[in-house]
Amino acid sequence: MARFSSFNVVKPVLKDADERFAPSFRPDPERVKILEQYCEAFDRLIERHDGEEFEISVDEIGMTVKISVTFTEMEVNRGVTEFAQLMERADNVRLSWYDGDHFLAEFTFPSLWESAL
Repeated sequence: MARFSSFNVVKPVLKDADERFAPSFRPDPERVKILEQYCEAFDRLIERHDGEEFEISVDEIGMTVKISVTFTEMEVNRGVTEFAQLMERADNVRLSWYDGDHFLAEFTFPSLWESAL
């Protein structure tokens, strides 16, 4: 079975957002590269903690990127450093119970787009 790659899920969503925001805004390649690194961290968390769902969305107004991951559980003593680092880099983090026995982590990251004007 192929290893999950969250950036493969992210790329088409970003491409769609690029098309919607053009021609006024364009993606900043450095910010996209940073998001790709975040996705690598998400991949490791998903693998270590049996992540079950991964979703991405782009806010139309603020152009922020929201990534949500669902876990059945997460042990504090494993992978917490990556989790904490992702939390530090996010503009906002929301943690909640989901569907009774799942843990939902929603991260909102800064915009990847810059003015093209």
